[in-house]
Amino acid sequence: YLLHRSHPVYIGGPVHGLDAPTHYDFKSRRHTPAELRALFDKLGWRRIVAFQTRNPMHRAHQELTIRAAREAEANLLIQPVVGMTKPGDIDYYTRVRCYEQLLKRYPEQTTQLSLLPLAMRMGGPR
Repeated sequence: YLLHRSHPVYIGGPVHGLDAPTHYDFKSRRHTPAELRALFDKLGWRRIVAFQTRNPMHRAHQELTIRAAREAEANLLIQPVVGMTKPGDIDYYTRVRCYEQLLKRYPEQTTQLSLLPLAMRMGGPR
């Protein structure tokens, strides 16, 4: 935004949150940081390896994440970005369904899926 538009004056100050955005889809897969910490405590997870992605995961990603968690003697959190993505990306409904199917292929009780509502910011020339 600021790359293409600028103004002579900007005003800043403290940011106060009013309400978290309401999402009506995949509610059980959306967690705040505090909710994730509580879930990890409830599950007895002490070490967590996280994997963030915006694309559907393939077999190599699965193997990479399993090995990373095993090497760290940790559990795994998969956090796909489900905000705005770039044109041509697979829609997030389809991607979330893919992630949910992939969860079935991880060892039981080792992996959680939590959606990350961020807009992807792509690097590179403009």
